[in-house]
Amino acid sequence: MNVSRTRLLAAGLAAMVFVVVLCLAGLAMYQWGRASAQRDASTTSNEVQSCRASFRSDLVDGPIIDGLAAAGRGDKAGTAAAADRADRAEYDRLNVVSRTDPERFLELCKARYG
Repeated sequence: MNVSRTRLLAAGLAAMVFVVVLCLAGLAMYQWGRASAQRDASTTSNEVQSCRASFRSDLVDGPIIDGLAAAGRGDKAGTAAAADRADRAEYDRLNVVSRTDPERFLELCKARYG
């Protein structure tokens, strides 16, 4: 079992190249997974912001605008109805859910808006 020095060096070099290739492949997979997770988080964040805006429009801003329009027409009943539709407490509750459990918030949004 007489192995030449050249063959030992070649085998050692081949092993080192193999290890470096494995390390680079692992690093590439890590970066790909990280970028994918960031894209998913960004998409979820955009969906949450969109749903939060929809809830705000339905529960707070829309009724306020309707109430102001009714008040401008002198319609006291319309103003009162709009004030009754405004639900700031529900909006605040949903806002907390959007921050603590975004997945649940998106389920609520999809149930309401489709």
